[in-house]
Amino acid sequence: MPDAYQSMYQSFRWKVPEQLNIEQLLCSRWAKDAGRVAIRYESDNGQRSTWTYRDLHLAANRLASSLRELGVERGDRVALVLPQRPITAVAHLAIYRLGAIAMPLSILFGPEALAYRLADSEAMGLIADASALDTLRAARPDGLRFMAIAADVDGPDLLDPTDAEFDVQGLIERGHPRFTPVKTLAAEPAQLLYTSGSPDWQSAWLCRIAKLVPGRCSVLLVARRLGLDRRTDGCPVTEPLLWPVDSCLQRPLFRR
Repeated sequence: MPDAYQSMYQSFRWKVPEQLNIEQLLCSRWAKDAGRVAIRYESDNGQRSTWTYRDLHLAANRLASSLRELGVERGDRVALVLPQRPITAVAHLAIYRLGAIAMPLSILFGPEALAYRLADSEAMGLIADASALDTLRAARPDGLRFMAIAADVDGPDLLDPTDAEFDVQGLIERGHPRFTPVKTLAAEPAQLLYTSGSPDWQSAWLCRIAKLVPGRCSVLLVARRLGLDRRTDGCPVTEPLLWPVDSCLQRPLFRR
């Protein structure tokens, strides 16, 4: 048996196609079924909402369309300073459809930590929660071309359009529901991750699509083997849901 396992381990390869936009694996292929649930969300004040894959797909298309109008192109870095909310999933999917690179940053970072990462990565824009707006204004480098802010209420009233501050919901509403995804290669990067700590010893990890695909699949496979695909009442989950997974589970491509 050990010999058979070793042989399987050494011969196994993930079959990732040469051309692949990761968003199509995460969302688009499931959006054909209008009723297929992707996210069940409950806000801090107890409000609940359900998002289907089609809801995510259409919102991501609209946001991607508006981000392109703001100048986001293939290979651009777009920072995400968001908590675990449906808009976070929409933002990731929109960035991937553009062929751009998502750079998730902690909502707990202060001005110094944000300023370093935004400048070092040469991010051209960011999507953030309204709770981080004051901190981001203090951290904003000269090269950052726009800030898109997500707020539950009174979003537009908080923002300064003359300083390229936009309401995320407004960007979604004005965007076109149809958007052709960029035909990215599996060898292209999709995420840029920074380690924590002082700038003196931080590392930036650039994750290729080909590395992210097996990483996500492995996490879900292990979760199911451990029985984590069951609700707390012991009943099996009958619908595959989009699980928020911490980015530290991704295997880095390189350190710099």
